[in-house]
Amino acid sequence: MKGQVAAIAAVMSCGLAIFIAGMTCQGSLNRARSAYYAESRFAHVFASVKTAPSSLTGRIREIDGVTKVQEGIAEPVTVTVKDFAEPVTGEIISLPGTMQAMGLNRVTVRQGRWPIRGRGREILVSEPFFEAHKLALGDRIKVVLNGREEELTITGTGLSPDFIIEMPPGGFLPDSLRFGVFWMPQEDLEAAFNMEGAFNQLALSLGRGTNQEEVIRQLDDLLEPYGGLGAYGRENQISDRFIADELKQLRVMSFFPPAIFLSIAAYLLNVSLSRLMNLQRPQIAVLKSFGYSTWDVGWHYVKMASLLILLGSIGGALLGGWMGRVMTGMYQRFYRFPLSLYHADPAVFAFAVGLMALLALAGVAGAVRSAVSIPPAVAMQPEPPAVYRKSILDRVPLFRGASPSLRMLIRELERRPRRVFLGIFGIAFASSGLIMGNFGKDSIYYIIDVQFGLSQRYDAAVTFHRPAPLRVVHDFQAIDGVESVEPVRAVPVKFWHGPRSKQTMVQGVADPNRFVRLKQLLDVDRKLVEPPGEGLLISVALASALRAEVGDVLVLEILERNRPRREVAVTGIVEDFEGLSAYMSLSSINRLLREGPSVTVAFLRMDPAREKAVYKELRESPQVAGVSLKRASMRSFLDTIGENLLRMRLFNIIFATTIAVGVIYNSMRVVLSERSRELATMRVIGFRHGEVSTILQGHLAVLVLTAIPLGLGLGTLFCLAIARALTTDLYRVPFVLNRETFGVAILVVLAASLVCALFLDRGIRRLDLIAVLKARD
Repeated sequence: MKGQVAAIAAVMSCGLAIFIAGMTCQGSLNRARSAYYAESRFAHVFASVKTAPSSLTGRIREIDGVTKVQEGIAEPVTVTVKDFAEPVTGEIISLPGTMQAMGLNRVTVRQGRWPIRGRGREILVSEPFFEAHKLALGDRIKVVLNGREEELTITGTGLSPDFIIEMPPGGFLPDSLRFGVFWMPQEDLEAAFNMEGAFNQLALSLGRGTNQEEVIRQLDDLLEPYGGLGAYGRENQISDRFIADELKQLRVMSFFPPAIFLSIAAYLLNVSLSRLMNLQRPQIAVLKSFGYSTWDVGWHYVKMASLLILLGSIGGALLGGWMGRVMTGMYQRFYRFPLSLYHADPAVFAFAVGLMALLALAGVAGAVRSAVSIPPAVAMQPEPPAVYRKSILDRVPLFRGASPSLRMLIRELERRPRRVFLGIFGIAFASSGLIMGNFGKDSIYYIIDVQFGLSQRYDAAVTFHRPAPLRVVHDFQAIDGVESVEPVRAVPVKFWHGPRSKQTMVQGVADPNRFVRLKQLLDVDRKLVEPPGEGLLISVALASALRAEVGDVLVLEILERNRPRREVAVTGIVEDFEGLSAYMSLSSINRLLREGPSVTVAFLRMDPAREKAVYKELRESPQVAGVSLKRASMRSFLDTIGENLLRMRLFNIIFATTIAVGVIYNSMRVVLSERSRELATMRVIGFRHGEVSTILQGHLAVLVLTAIPLGLGLGTLFCLAIARALTTDLYRVPFVLNRETFGVAILVVLAASLVCALFLDRGIRRLDLIAVLKARD
């Protein structure tokens, strides 16, 4: 049984490895995050305000449940790095005199030293930015502080819990070349931005059992007179939210494929042991007649199954541990934890092996029970043949003229429906694994095609420090090298619909009759959607979260100025990729805000030959807070997500192929073993090799050709469930499967079938005809 043992152990190892890799990677990220948050005292509540006096923090400390308050300054800046022509932006944040003085969100110095106030404008630089630009301690970079360009000296590198993911404004992936975080002594930053005795950022820690929503409500009330922009909890902090969504996706992908693989392994073990016990019926009868109990005989086969489980566990544990380390290393490129990441939790290994053992033993329990419960007198006789009555096909005139081999094949399939059914489903599940293995590639590259290729027709997205008048569009159009500009007004809001609420952004889209449309709003089917002239267009995700429908009136709490509330009717719902999104016309949102024509974002299309000149103009503009380049975003994706995706796709395809070969080989090996006497007898009485081979090869063909469409359907359903499970508030995963994915799955299954067919043919040629003639009933 060495071939079957290898096939079963390989399938078990694949399922176990994926489960262990996913769970240990998720556990390692969770463990590193929790330990780092505790060590750095990561805050529970965050708030931004235009400018508030430091004396206000005394009243904030009096809020019930607040244990610590940390005020600070954070401002967007533009940066000039030597030998790097593209625009670079960042965020500069205030630091107390020493690290020990930081009550919350402590910065960990990785290299160098803490900057000292008043000593020539010293700063810490985020480690990813420092490494991406190959900077050195003591280097100087130019940063625009409050409209003045100054040279700042790098004294060290740092990491902060609120910037584990460093996302540029308007970006959806980290880009360490074009966005960085900088820390400067508080007194120096106060002087640079004329904010002595004031703050614009706030962080709070809460005691156990504190009502966070009530704290946020009271904090918003206190900050409202000073231009509060709305407090929010840790779960809505962009860095933590990104990691939480990633952990959710890991949980999903650690469940679906292993569940399928381990179920297939249990099926294979059941089939193999059932076949073995059928062949050993006489031996079982002799043992029982000699006084061995039913328990003794059954325990023998349970031990055999346990040996297979042990082999699968060893292979799965070793492979899973290696894969978990590789996966964690891939995530390390995104998440900068100062602690060691990978942790091979023994509890995960023990749980995985226990779960696999439970499924496998459950799969063989029925077969063992039925085999050992047969009375010895009955078991000593050969297994009774099936009832050979006329089948339905025997009554069809066309079938009566079929060759003996074909008639035997069809009768065998008809008279053993349970085995045929299980064989088909085993191969179908293997096919579905191949579909799932390529689903991630299809959906991600579909997003790239739609977002970067069709939707985003601009070259750069420029964000402003504060809402700018619409005439800024004409200023940009006057820059040599800028071909067209589209303005957008983005407003942070909190939607209310009855008791339900969600915080997101509303984008005010310009009239296409006045401005060139550089960012098209497309749904998941690539159809162009135009925001309504009046009213609100919201995404399916936002509509679902608020349980809103077309015609419903939503309350918008605008998180700007004095936080007014407005009512707007939902006039449309669109299924897009951007999670919780909402759109209005630019004129409507300006009226809603009761302001003149203003914008916060401008999309630019540029002449490639004049890009460097445009970058220089943007760097020197005091209104510009950040510049995001579409080309750079796409390159960042391909360098990070794309590489990781291809590696994971390779793992999935190898595992799914292994399972396909294992299922097909094991199924047909069982058939050959059970029918070897019949086939050899046919050879003895004069059937040619080809006629005998047709029976098994035809059996295999029927199973595979029936299983392939079923497997494609199951894979499609599984991918649909995965797409829904992976959807978050930040983005939606589209359900997309390309023809190539189905083609690869079909070719792999057919190739595995061809390999198994060659083994079957060799097995038929090696049948012992003499042993058949000596066999006794």
